[in-house]
This record gives sequence, structure tokens and C-alpha cells, in this order.
Amino acid sequence: MTLIIAVEAVDCMVLAADSLTTVRDRVVSCDTVKIHQVSATDVAAGAGASRIQGRYWSEILPGFLERWAGPGPAQIAPHFKRFLDAEIQQVDRRNIGACAGGNTFLIAGLDPSSGRPDIWSVERHGDVRSFLPARPASPQNPTARIWWIGDTQGLQAHVASTASRYSEGMTEDEAVAFAVQAIIDGMASARAAGIRSIGGDYAYWAVATGDGVKLNRKRSGIPCP
Repeated sequence: MTLIIAVEAVDCMVLAADSLTTVRDRVVSCDTVKIHQVSATDVAAGAGASRIQGRYWSEILPGFLERWAGPGPAQIAPHFKRFLDAEIQQVDRRNIGACAGGNTFLIAGLDPSSGRPDIWSVERHGDVRSFLPARPASPQNPTARIWWIGDTQGLQAHVASTASRYSEGMTEDEAVAFAVQAIIDGMASARAAGIRSIGGDYAYWAVATGDGVKLNRKRSGIPCP
């Protein structure tokens, strides 16, 4: 699994993610990229099964970016779903369990008509080889414009604490610092709780604005299991 947060700020959406990949509790990567540029001004972040037919999503999703230019999450999401379906349907259906774990992707950016931050979700469950229709994503806490996906069940205290610290009207820099710290603190909380599916050497982050996408990372300071 993983831990991903999306935060609404003034004139942008900010996403941050951990960088750990495990398979059956075995660490296979401490530096997995889980946030991806999917248009000139939009990003997507994914939790769940990290590899399809031996390829990470960071290897697969550039193929979508090459074909689609925008203009916003609501327009991108249905195309993104069809792209994901085409990829996962290449897996031999006789290979039972090859796509187990499901996937949830958040697609974030600005609504081109209003300029307001917008976020959509595309997901599938279990070993199903197709994704559900794209839909607008709702924040988990109505008082905070924050979205979480990933292994949050054991981190509800951290999720609640993060929501309590959210401030409407954050600048881009404030939102980046907030989101990155939320992921790093989530890694520490997961480690203290014995949750082995969250961690990694870095917290990756992205900013989606009307002018483009910024991607970067920060060392977590949390030893990777």
C-alpha cells in the first residue's frame, strides 16, 4: 500500500506521497515514485498494486502523458480510466491474482472554467481487470480540504491531527510544507504502530497550477525497513 495526501491551496493543488513498495511484507523499493504528471497542468497519484506485469506505474503513465494534453481533471479523468483499463486488460485473465490489491488514483489540478482546484478519483477493487467510472473525490473531513488514499486505517489519529492543522487559504509554499510534513509524520506514526506498508527514503510532492506542474522530493529521515 502507501500513503498519499492531496491538499487544496490558493490557486493550486498539492500532492505528497511516501516512497515505499512492499510485496507480501517484503520491501522491494524504498524509492518508488507514486505521483505522476498526466497533462501540462495536472497530476495523478496512485495507491494499491504498484506493478502491472512487472512494470511500475511510473513506467506506464508517461504513455498517457504523451497522448493527452488537458485541460483539467474532469476532462482528463474519463480518458485516464480508459488508459488504465487498456493497460490492466493486457494481463492474462488466467493469471489469477496478478492484479490483486486494487488501485485508487487521485487526479488533481485546476478547473479550467473556474480556476478552482479540482480533484477526481479512479479506482478498482481486488483482482478486477477494469476501473470504475471516474468520479469527483470528496475530502475525508468536511472541515478541511484534504484528501487521503492508501493505508490510513491504522493512522486515524494522524489523519485527524492533520485535518485540525489545516488552514484554508494556504499559499503554495505553505501547502507544500504542510503536505510533505504530513507524509513524513505519517511514516513515523506508521513505524511506531508497526505498519510496514508505509515509509521510504523520500516524501515526493507535486504542485498543479494553471501554469504547469512542479515535481520534487524531500528526504524523509525515516529509516526504510
